[in-house]
Amino acid sequence: GPGATLTSDECAKVLGCLKDPPWPNSRPPENGIEREFIRIHCFKLENGGMPRTRAIAETAKFFGCSKWTVNEARRAQGTG
Repeated sequence: GPGATLTSDECAKVLGCLKDPPWPNSRPPENGIEREFIRIHCFKLENGGMPRTRAIAETAKFFGCSKWTVNEARRAQGTG
């Protein structure tokens, strides 16, 4: 009831049962910093003379993400 006090063992048991809420649409929250690193890496490869499609593929491989994610990072700055 209201005002109940838990022992340390009961607290540990309750905390052990708590779980993180699921991500919406089974997707992790967007990380803007990671997106910027992806975009910068891709543009560095392009500025080094690599063709755009290969730079996108190499960036996706380097970050362990999809080519779609790399393209979205590029589009976020209006440079897709």
